[in-house]
Amino acid sequence: MGKRGPGLARTQHLVQNLARELQLQGSTVASTKSKVIEVTGTRELLASESGATVYWEKGTAHNITLPTAEQGLYFNVVIKKAETLTAAHPHKIIAAAGDCFFGQVMVMQNDDKTAQQTVTYATATGTPGDYDHILLSSSATDTGSGAGAKIELECIEALVWRVNATLSSSGTPSSIATIYAG
Repeated sequence: MGKRGPGLARTQHLVQNLARELQLQGSTVASTKSKVIEVTGTRELLASESGATVYWEKGTAHNITLPTAEQGLYFNVVIKKAETLTAAHPHKIIAAAGDCFFGQVMVMQNDDKTAQQTVTYATATGTPGDYDHILLSSSATDTGSGAGAKIELECIEALVWRVNATLSSSGTPSSIATIYAG
């Protein structure tokens, strides 16, 4: 005869322990499909939309405003269609009053020219009003944009958004000032 498995009492005990390990503490399990937000004009994002990928189709100058920074909020912004405007008509991502951005922005040109802006946590939080906007323009030399550009925004604590951006520019990038005072 073959080996017997665990008895009914043992199986019930194992299932009860498994159920305790899987308690979600009030969480809701939903679809694994990412939230998507299409933006074609001025838009204020909501904290309840955190985790969404924002596809930004840039046309006339308009802005995206973030919700008040709260640890754990996250947005992934992808430029779906770049603007045809000049640097005089840029697009902006705006932090809520008192919030700031820190992190890195890489701007590339087709001719393999790159430039980077790094704003440290200490610098941004020391003078948050100097680092509360993200400037985007695909024809400027001090910032970028471009179809396919990606901007990750993660709130690491109250008042502070971490930025990781990869942008492109038709101009020769230098002295990048994408994160700036608005």
